[in-house]
Amino acid sequence: MLEQGLFNLIQSAVPSGVQGFAVEFPKDLISPSNPKAWLWRGITSNPLYSLNGQNAWTVTTIRIDCHGITMKDAMSLAKTIRDTLSGWRGTMTDADSTVVQAILMTPLLVDGFDDANRSFVRTIEVDIQYLAS
Repeated sequence: MLEQGLFNLIQSAVPSGVQGFAVEFPKDLISPSNPKAWLWRGITSNPLYSLNGQNAWTVTTIRIDCHGITMKDAMSLAKTIRDTLSGWRGTMTDADSTVVQAILMTPLLVDGFDDANRSFVRTIEVDIQYLAS
């Protein structure tokens, strides 16, 4: 699965102890002893269609929320993840060995504060072009 490969790629790049989750955090995760964490969620997935029908070429948009106890923490985590993903191509370490042609950064960059997690957040999006299995 593409999502597992993406998780593995990001988790290998972020500092030790920084955790990643799908969709939402456990309650009270962000704290002085755990100042950074990240979330991912799928936004869209569009297969390519040709005159012969649908083929394996797919573009998926993933949104990544980088949380920090300070805005500086959120921004530094987002930079680490952006630097890791921008332009990446290769074979993911998921069970399907998903072949990624390119990971492209979208122009979206949103800063804010998450009341529920009491954390600052920087949101980024990536488009992943890959061959679905």
